[in-house]
Amino acid sequence: MHASNPLPQPVSLDANATPTRMCRDPAQRRRRHLAAGVLGSAALLACIACASASARDASTLAVVRVQTGTPRALPPDFLGYNLDLGASIQNWHGARFLAAVQALQPGTLRYPGGTLSNYWDWRRGGFDAAGQQRYRGWLHMYPRMHFGLGDLQAGLQASGARAVFDLNLLTGTLANAEAELHAAQARGIAVRDVELGNEFYLSTPDDVRRYSDAHSYAATATRWAQALHRDFPQARIAAVGAFVPDPQWARKHQPRRGLWNARVSAALHGVNAMTMHIYVSSGRYLHQQGMAFDDASVPALLGDARAQMALAERQMRGFGALPVWVTEYNMTDWHDEPRPWGTRKAPGPVDGTWTQALIVSAQTLALAQDPQVRLADVHALIAQGAFGALFADAHAFGGRQPPVRPLARSASGVALQTIAGALRGATRLASLHFTRALTLPGGASSLLGVEVWRGSGVAPSLLLLNLAAQAQRVRLPGLATGTPWQMRSAAPTRRLTDAAQQITLRSGKLHGPLTVPAWTLLSVPARG
Repeated sequence: MHASNPLPQPVSLDANATPTRMCRDPAQRRRRHLAAGVLGSAALLACIACASASARDASTLAVVRVQTGTPRALPPDFLGYNLDLGASIQNWHGARFLAAVQALQPGTLRYPGGTLSNYWDWRRGGFDAAGQQRYRGWLHMYPRMHFGLGDLQAGLQASGARAVFDLNLLTGTLANAEAELHAAQARGIAVRDVELGNEFYLSTPDDVRRYSDAHSYAATATRWAQALHRDFPQARIAAVGAFVPDPQWARKHQPRRGLWNARVSAALHGVNAMTMHIYVSSGRYLHQQGMAFDDASVPALLGDARAQMALAERQMRGFGALPVWVTEYNMTDWHDEPRPWGTRKAPGPVDGTWTQALIVSAQTLALAQDPQVRLADVHALIAQGAFGALFADAHAFGGRQPPVRPLARSASGVALQTIAGALRGATRLASLHFTRALTLPGGASSLLGVEVWRGSGVAPSLLLLNLAAQAQRVRLPGLATGTPWQMRSAAPTRRLTDAAQQITLRSGKLHGPLTVPAWTLLSVPARG
């Protein structure tokens, strides 16, 4: 599901209503849109609109009206992180690393992470024999990798997060998995959320050899779930579900994935939840639309991200009343680069930009609003590339790109830390509904927001995203004059290697309708 090529929104206004031009020369804009198959006259009209709009003062913008929806119960540990490979090379007992993790306020940490969990030997704190072969490129770069239960315990204690255990249902055994959970429990790690493997809907040779189809996985998952419930009656057990970005194409070209949810659900028994991994592919979208990554394409990328999240939510309804754990989500823009030992994932132009941060923020708020979603783990806590909220090492974007500061927050990390500050410890959350807001290509609202409560006697906190390419004037609900606010924004296409310094932070106090600049995350902290 993809939005059509957009007409770009024209102007970005800062908090003081100073217009910043976003349009190029009309002839240049016209040539670019003709190359992309869009009528040149439409592009020319867009730039005429840009020129006229730049003269407007923010006070003349129409005021967007906001209503608060019905609250949902929100688990206080709703927002967390997938750990994955970047976590396996960190010093989990070092004060600097633990401080960086604690600052992100994770509700959960998923151990050991994604696909590596299908090859994990918890006793070694590393890969089993099959994993050492599959991940030989990673081990070539990081031969001293280790990530054991003691490391996890240190991270949980420092951050106050809970563990989500992702078990090895590919090369491991039920007896080994039970031993792992008993060992964790003996260390004082609560065994509450347990996931039965990772992404078996993919048609990789190892997955297909182990599970010929969805029914064979469902039979094994049912058997494991029944045994784990006997040993750990307090645990919630989740089985593998699939997000299918293009269902019609998948049924023809990827039938295992396209039909996975229906077939697993029909044969599965005894689980408490289903998992889903939601990745928005910005690179693929730009390629399909024949677009370059520039200011003009950002609204289309954001519109497509919102459409993909709406599709994921519709697919969740196929699980009936079962809760959904979104144990991985993010934006993808990487591609494969050959190396002597295999391939390495290399970042694309959108990776590490404020656009990626906006997409991840929009995903997070959309998931938080959905009452079927029990937890959301961003991929990833720390990564070598642009997936991480924290940079694992200095070469996050490859050896030919400017270095970054290890353990610094990425653009997404800065945004997620802001969102976590509102969601961590919350008990209720309500969606915000907007009247007269601008729309993104594809028809979704460009404004996305939530109110969040932590208990009685405390005024709610508020989060709002303006995904439009121009400022919008919003009357925020239920907030008194003088209420403090903060806004974070950045140039959407610039790769941020020092995001904490490169993202613009504005603060002020509320006095009537608030002008929210283009591409901005607004936060209003809890009061009381």
